Amino acid sequence: MFILRTGLLAAALAVGALSAQAATPTWRYFNAPDNVTLFSVANNGDGVLNIGSVGANQIFNQSGNWFSSAGGSATLLGGISTENVKISADARYIGANINAGGGVTQAAVLDRSTGVWTAQGGINGGASNIVGMSANGQWVAGQAISNTATNTRHAVVMHDGQVWDLTPTFTGNNAATAAVAVSNDGRVVTGYAGGNSTSGSYWLWNDATQSYTRFTPTVTKVSGTGTTNIQADALSSNGLWLAGGSSTTNVKSAGSFGNNIFAATVTNVTTGVTSNIPWSHDPFADGNALDDVLLNYRPTVTGVSNNGMVIGQFNILAGLRANAGLLDQETFIYFATTGQTLTFDDYLSQLGAPLASGQHVNVLMSISEDGSQISGTMFDQSLGENGETVGFVLSGATLITAVPEPGQWALLGLGLPLLAARRLRRKES
Repeated sequence: MFILRTGLLAAALAVGALSAQAATPTWRYFNAPDNVTLFSVANNGDGVLNIGSVGANQIFNQSGNWFSSAGGSATLLGGISTENVKISADARYIGANINAGGGVTQAAVLDRSTGVWTAQGGINGGASNIVGMSANGQWVAGQAISNTATNTRHAVVMHDGQVWDLTPTFTGNNAATAAVAVSNDGRVVTGYAGGNSTSGSYWLWNDATQSYTRFTPTVTKVSGTGTTNIQADALSSNGLWLAGGSSTTNVKSAGSFGNNIFAATVTNVTTGVTSNIPWSHDPFADGNALDDVLLNYRPTVTGVSNNGMVIGQFNILAGLRANAGLLDQETFIYFATTGQTLTFDDYLSQLGAPLASGQHVNVLMSISEDGSQISGTMFDQSLGENGETVGFVLSGATLITAVPEPGQWALLGLGLPLLAARRLRRKES
């Protein structure tokens, strides 16, 4: 009997943990005429963005790279404008490009505590370009020109004045390679090699050779047989989770348009196993042939946190929906530790922060290292004449555990009286 009570008590406590909700998250909006999206966000909600053009009466009233504090202030950072401006998890370091002198552009890191930009170098002192930065601000991933005569660009990772050419033997059409993300210790780098971003790769540091070894991950197709290549768009700072999309056909459909499914994917770098991210919006579920059109639209993965929260979106043909502004893209969040996928709108409801009617999160841009901050854009039908898109930062995001099944609630009902009885016996003794 003691074993039974212990088991029921454990089950009750487990269900209680499953159903526990975090504190309601908070929102920070960038309304029109700003409408900006933070390209990269720190653990405290600070972020960075690039403004290509500006209008009247904006906080960000000049083109360039900007720092936006969670408190609402904005600071022009300098450097050469780039959509790949990055911020470290502690908001101290900013990654962007600068003019390194002699007409050479190089990836650089700004230390906000000193105000000093440090160029990261290039292959033989040539030009380089930032694509990603580690969450601790110590490593930069990107491209560098390996041959100025042919403008050949190679994937590189840079740290403390040293540059590693990750694809030294690539030439011709295969030379257009890039590193897009790097872990905090520099031992894991993701990107693409072989001509375009669909040729996903990751590089692992090899202690024996004191160099990087490249791997080309694949994933088992959603249905049918065989495997397909993947993209490697995002990497957690601890180097554990790699996320992207399937780069080639994941399954051939027999629908009226005969189109292809492209799935989002996640790779456990430690095991090397890649899995398709489940998506509950099955295009065949309602038997509508028009849904086959959706299959041509690839998912875009934009970030993954250390605890395995993956964010991104699927493009959707607006003509197939009743409201083009509300449903031009379907955003999603996936939890690698539980295997659960939610639309982002549903995720907000489970967080206790449901959207109002006429609102829809249509773009997710970045997620902080710890998963607590997420930036993106939201369409709000109530704004303006025909609705407007506003930028946002959601603070207080967290892992969502599964909603308890009826059987789990029954265990909870049995377990709680046992817990109360156990506490009563302790008092009486």
